Amino acid sequence: MPGPASATFPFEALAEGIATLGADGTLQPCNAAMRALLAVWSPSPDERARLAGGAPVTVHAEDRTCVVRCAAAHGTTWVVAQAPDSDTVPAALAAARVRALGELAGSLAHELNNLFGAAMGTAAMLEANAADAADRRLAGELQRGAARGAVVARTLVRLLVATPRQRRDIAAAELVEGAVALCARAAAQKGVELRVAVAADLPPVRCLVDEASQALVQGLLGLLAQGARRLAVEVAACVAAAGGGRARPCVRVRIAAEAVAPATATPGLDGWRDLAALVLRRAGGDLVVAATPTGCQVDYLWPVAGRA
Repeated sequence: MPGPASATFPFEALAEGIATLGADGTLQPCNAAMRALLAVWSPSPDERARLAGGAPVTVHAEDRTCVVRCAAAHGTTWVVAQAPDSDTVPAALAAARVRALGELAGSLAHELNNLFGAAMGTAAMLEANAADAADRRLAGELQRGAARGAVVARTLVRLLVATPRQRRDIAAAELVEGAVALCARAAAQKGVELRVAVAADLPPVRCLVDEASQALVQGLLGLLAQGARRLAVEVAACVAAAGGGRARPCVRVRIAAEAVAPATATPGLDGWRDLAALVLRRAGGDLVVAATPTGCQVDYLWPVAGRA
């Protein structure tokens, strides 16, 4: 039987550290990754016993974290040190940050809403009492800016705070307003024009509002990441066979993106498209992505509330 150090397998091509464990407990590295690990780590007797018993050993060596395991195959005991892809520390820290933001978002939004409410009240009073047209214009801008800030605060709460999973009726325009308010700064920083048009007298839709908000936000951010030059958001009523069912009244939120590379616009959406499609189908709707001559368009289809 060929020995473990056979040159027929290119161990050096592997990112994982590979070694063999001899009968005397000696580790023989098979590639550079394992040699680098063994240069800074030597298993203790307890770690050797755990490895021999089939238990994984987590190794923190300098700036690396590895999970080392043993496995027997064809009469040879192999030792494998998995690459940093298996390191759960960054993911755990990211999850902790999100939890902390969620815990703080409710109280922070309450404080911000109080401030925005005070600003809007003060601006309305100034606008009503200002004698100069320029002062009235500035007061109006202050009032509108405070109103946008309140929308951003409410949308952040929807995204960050865990709420009871309950469907409710909401105006699609309200969902769009919050998503656009959150993404407007990101679009401006990229020099992307973001336009919004909402039809009048639209019926409400029924959905899990936090999920619907997230689907819209991630759609806008996904298209920005794809390299869109312009984004146009249109909200209108339509009749559509959402999810392949019968045609029924829906509210359509269409995001039309003029992309830098129209030919590759649709494939690049896959990172967030599956999530958005799942959210819409849970609400009885659908997500439709189509290529256009200048990029792509994404239709969020929500059935009208109260329609079977």
